[in-house]
Amino acid sequence: MSDIMLKVNDINVYYGSIHAIKDISFEVRKGQIVTLVGANGAGKSTTLQTISGSIEFLGKNLAGVAPHKIVEHGLAHVPEGRRVFLQMSVEENLEMGAYTRPRSEIDDGIADVYSRFPRLKERRKQVAGT
Repeated sequence: MSDIMLKVNDINVYYGSIHAIKDISFEVRKGQIVTLVGANGAGKSTTLQTISGSIEFLGKNLAGVAPHKIVEHGLAHVPEGRRVFLQMSVEENLEMGAYTRPRSEIDDGIADVYSRFPRLKERRKQVAGT
């Protein structure tokens, strides 16, 4: 069995006649941490958005697989910025992030987030959009 967890082959992205992303390929092996680094406008977000739609994970092509099924396999794309459910509380947003986890794990996971980010705990009942 291969230790390749994520494999991306020959991504190309065009915006009209502009060839924004050119032949990007990479693999992520079990136990690796891989970063995508570059200046503003270098194509980091475009690359991640593109592979969110066409990737192979643990040897399986995920093209056409429903997003909730992909998350169940432990793979998610968390976009930058303040993309939260604006009308929900901070705590409800954290619970949404854990919806595929067994209920027995959620409370401990949220407690861990609060220990890392105490300000979130202070604002757990606050509407996230504020």
